[in-house]
Amino acid sequence: MEILWIKDYCKKKYYEKVILTNSTDNEIIHDIFTRINNAKNYKNLKNIIRESFNSNSQLKLEQAIRAKRKRFYDAQNQHTKKKSIDLEYAVWRKLSDKSVELGSSLSETIEYLISETNKKTKVSKKFKDIKKDLNHLLNL
Repeated sequence: MEILWIKDYCKKKYYEKVILTNSTDNEIIHDIFTRINNAKNYKNLKNIIRESFNSNSQLKLEQAIRAKRKRFYDAQNQHTKKKSIDLEYAVWRKLSDKSVELGSSLSETIEYLISETNKKTKVSKKFKDIKKDLNHLLNL
């Protein structure tokens, strides 16, 4: 699976004309990417990259693959699977400001606000019940 991710990453960068290699000669670059596309196993692919790519490009490739791997495995588990929601900009801005204030992520802030709302609802219900009981006692 990672072989395909690496090949896709390299192919995308190649077509975007991003120079990943130590060489700037178009023929050499084309040869390197042909070798990458023809690589049959992970070890050969890594050797080609190690020999041909500059260190900055190797680092970016590793980071991209690490991120892709994390997203892939997170998507396998329901509790880590990411969901998206549409927010109006003004709402997102308020949520973002609250997140900064709390020092937490947007998801953690949403959870916090929901739990605070639930607590407020429970307290409000208790006060209504107490008020009702007090009125009942005073009417006796």
